[in-house]
Amino acid sequence: MRASDVFDTLFNSLKTAFESFARRRRQPSTRPNHSPDLSGLTEISGNEKSRVPPEVLYPSSAHPNCRRRIYRRVHFPEKAKAQHVARGQALLKDKKFQEAALEFRSALQIDEKFADAHWGLANAYEGLQRYQEAFEEMKQVAELDANNLDVRVKLGNYYLLAGKQQSAAAISEAERMAKEVLQKNPNHIEGHILMGSVLFQQNHKPEAFAELNRAIEIDPQRVESYLSLARFYALTKDTDTAEATYKRAIAVNNSSAMAHYEYAKFLVQTNRVDAGRKRIPTRRSG
Repeated sequence: MRASDVFDTLFNSLKTAFESFARRRRQPSTRPNHSPDLSGLTEISGNEKSRVPPEVLYPSSAHPNCRRRIYRRVHFPEKAKAQHVARGQALLKDKKFQEAALEFRSALQIDEKFADAHWGLANAYEGLQRYQEAFEEMKQVAELDANNLDVRVKLGNYYLLAGKQQSAAAISEAERMAKEVLQKNPNHIEGHILMGSVLFQQNHKPEAFAELNRAIEIDPQRVESYLSLARFYALTKDTDTAEATYKRAIAVNNSSAMAHYEYAKFLVQTNRVDAGRKRIPTRRSG
């Protein structure tokens, strides 16, 4: 069993012990007088306090590091949960998704309504390709944090994927997410692209193209916005305009591997296989 699993087991035992002691009347402590300064009163709920034996809080069988972490959880919960999230974010950057998920879950054991921990866990689950669990975590974030616009964009795209299976309710939810984003920030580029995608699925194509062009107006140097617009034109069989838009993306950033790759794929899809193969990037950065 890994150290992190031992720690989670210990903390679950601790939580159970707290609940049990909260229901019991206060009893005199039976610990010996030479006990170290790890005792004291620990608040359980409201104004009710119970003296918890140190052998429950800090079992001697636990590794010293685990005992210290338990101590911090009990006495400094705000600091402890922030530390778990910080470690989780660092692990996400290193693409250590399983270890990151453990850190975020540890933070949620301290505070189950900690939006940052739910958001980190959602990203860890995405890295692990556990998309249904990621989706559920994102819904928690959206409920807990009205200012997290990025999670609403991601949720909207998840709903759109479901909407392709003919789910009108899912498309409606995606529209709600887009409206919430743009209400908070009318210049949110991904919010406009999400709204354009919603309108496109609702067969409101002129309005959809307007949203994509608005995204480009906000940041004319953003390659991804041109690529989204080009895909829309390709879907409507307007291949000439789609090709021109792909070329605009490349003109904005000729070192963008994504732009060259998507243009090459477009050429192959329009029966220009040789031209497409010649455009496949080899050593570009973006």
